[in-house]
Order: sequence, then structure tokens, then C-alpha cells
Amino acid sequence: EILSRSTTVLDDIAEREDRRLVREAVTAASKGEAGVTGLADTLYALHAGRVRLLLVDEDYAAAGYACGHCGYVGAEHSPACPFCGAEDMAPVPDAVNRALLKSVLSGADVNVVRGDEDMYRAGHIAALLRY
Repeated sequence: EILSRSTTVLDDIAEREDRRLVREAVTAASKGEAGVTGLADTLYALHAGRVRLLLVDEDYAAAGYACGHCGYVGAEHSPACPFCGAEDMAPVPDAVNRALLKSVLSGADVNVVRGDEDMYRAGHIAALLRY
């Protein structure tokens, strides 16, 4: 019983912290500071190496486009990669999974957020930036 209560308390603490971090990212993004929301801006910041903490809704999945030259993943199709200029953008079914992998490889932390209304309004994905 003690273990069960402890687990519940720890889960509640983690949920509150996730909600606080989502609000921090949304506020920073709205002020043009060290935060981004939505798939397009978050993917761009990830590729630029600016993400400190990636926040992702637990059920979020989205397709995107990946550059075959530099590996950039974007939310929208463009004829050329915005990073390297290569005309090698191809559809990918798993842009969110690629974002998670890129975060881990770049040393960013990742928090999976459950059932947060602010996360939903932010486009299911957001990040706090290093700079």
C-alpha cells in the first residue's frame, strides 16, 4: 500500500511539473523568447541544435518531409531544404519519432506529456530552447 501511494504521489508531481514546463514553453514562444510550439517550429529548432527540452503529447503522431542530404525534417513540403538547399525533400510518415530521436542524439531532454490542454493548444509538441 505504501508503494502504491508513493507511486501515485510521484506521478502527480511529475504531471504538475510537465504542466508547468508546457506553460513555460508556451509563454516563452508567445514572447519570442527561448521556446517554440507546433511541429514546424519545433522541428526547425531541433535541427538547429537549439532544443534543451522537448515536450510531446503522448499520443501525437505526424508525418513530415525529410532532406536526404542533411537529415532535416520539416512539417511542410518545400522544393528545397531550408538548411542545406538540397532539392531532396521526401515524405516521411514519422516526423514526431524522428524528432524524439534527434532530441536524444543532440543531448536534449524529452518529456512525454499526458492529457494537458495547453499542450493540445500548442500543437501537441513544444520545446524549451538553449538560446
